[in-house]
Amino acid sequence: MLNFILFYSLVLIVVSICFLFRARNHGLWRQILYKTHLWLGIVSGIVLFIVCLSGMLLVFRWEIIQIFEHDKYSSVSTSEILPLNIDELVAKVEQHTNGKISIIYTENRSNGMKNYIMCIKTENNKNLKTEHQFCSIDPYTGEISDKNFSLLAIFFYIITKLHTSLFLPNPIGRMVVGSATLIFIIVALSGLGLWFPANFHNTKAWKNSFLVRFRKGKHSLIFNLHKTLGFYVLIPMLLMALTGLMWSFQWYCNSVAMILNVPTPHSYNKVKSSPQNPDAQRLALDFFDKKADELFAPHKEVNRNIYLPEHENDPVMMMGWHQGIWNSTWGLDRIQFDQYTGEVLQFDQFDKFSIGRKIVTMFPFIHYGSFFGLPTKIIYFLACLITTTLPITGVSIWWRKLRNLRKAQTHKITENQQKSA
Repeated sequence: MLNFILFYSLVLIVVSICFLFRARNHGLWRQILYKTHLWLGIVSGIVLFIVCLSGMLLVFRWEIIQIFEHDKYSSVSTSEILPLNIDELVAKVEQHTNGKISIIYTENRSNGMKNYIMCIKTENNKNLKTEHQFCSIDPYTGEISDKNFSLLAIFFYIITKLHTSLFLPNPIGRMVVGSATLIFIIVALSGLGLWFPANFHNTKAWKNSFLVRFRKGKHSLIFNLHKTLGFYVLIPMLLMALTGLMWSFQWYCNSVAMILNVPTPHSYNKVKSSPQNPDAQRLALDFFDKKADELFAPHKEVNRNIYLPEHENDPVMMMGWHQGIWNSTWGLDRIQFDQYTGEVLQFDQFDKFSIGRKIVTMFPFIHYGSFFGLPTKIIYFLACLITTTLPITGVSIWWRKLRNLRKAQTHKITENQQKSA
C-alpha cells in the first residue's frame, strides 16, 4: 500500500507541475499538447482503428455464441437426469483422441451446463512437439463432438487474434499492439488537455465542450464530434488500455504488482501434492468437483476450470468465476487439492484478498467489460464504436487545416508577386 501511495503522490506532483506550466505558458502548453496529440495519433491511428473495431465485435461474443448455439449451452434440469461421472467422461475422450486431458472447461455452470470442453495434449511424432486440441462432450449423454468450434466460434477466434496481435507472430504482434496502446494513452491524455477550454472562466466555452452542435456546418460538426465524443469515451477506453497492457508487456505486469504490492497477475503459488506411497492413485475427479461445490457455495458461479495434474507432485486445481448482478463476472477463487488425499492445500478467496490484489484480479474482467455485466458491456461497445471514428475525424481535421494552410501560403505568394509586378 505504501508503494501505491508513493506512486500516486508522484503522479499528483507531475500533474501539478503541468498545470503550473500551463498557467504560465498557456500558448506553448497547448502547442505541445496539439503536436503530441496530432503526430502520435497519426502514428497509432490505423492500429487503434483495428483494435477498437475488433474489440467492439468481441464485447458480446459469448452472448452471440450462446444465442446461435443454444443447444450447446442450454441448461439441463438435473432433477430429470444426472450427469455422468467426470472420470468416465475423461477416459472416454482420451480413448477417442489418443491424448491426455489437461484442462476441463465448464460454461454456465450455475444454469446447468450442457457441454464440457476438454483440452487434450497430444504428442506430434513428426516434430516431437506437444500440441493441444479441443473436444466437447455432453456430460448427460456422453456424446463427443470434435467439431466444438463452429463457424461462429472460428470467426471470433480470428477476431481475437486480430485484436491481440494483428495476425503477427508472437511476441512481435503483442508488442505492436501494446506499443500502440501505450501511444493511445498519451494521445488520450493530451486530448483531454486540449479539451479543456482555453479560458477556464468562460462558462459558454465549458458548455460547448460537452455538446455536439449540428447546425454550424460540416467541418465544425466533425471537430465537435472528435472533441466531445472523445471526451465521453475517455474513461472506458483508458480502463481498456491500462488493463490490456497486461497481455503485452511483462515489465508492465511487474510494475503494477510492485505499485500495488501484490503477486504478478499471471503467477500463483503452485503447491505440491505428496504421494503417501509409490502406488498411490489420484482420487476421483467427482470428489474434487463436489468438494469445490461446497467451497464455492457462497457465490453463484459462471464458469469453472478443472486443471488435472500432469506430474505426481502436481495438485488438482479448480478455478471458479463469480457471477453477480446483471450477469456480471467480478471475482475469481482458486483451490488447490492434494490429488492423493483430497486435502485443501491452498484456497485463494477473492473476498479475502487485499484491495490491491482484488484490483489486479479484476483486470481481465475490467478489460472485457464484464465487471458490471450488461450495462458495462453496452458502454464498452459504444465506446469502441465511437473510438473507431476518432482516427477518421482526427485525420479529417488535420487534413483540412493542412489544406487551408497551403491555400493561405499560395494566396500570400500570389499577393507578393502582384505587388512586385
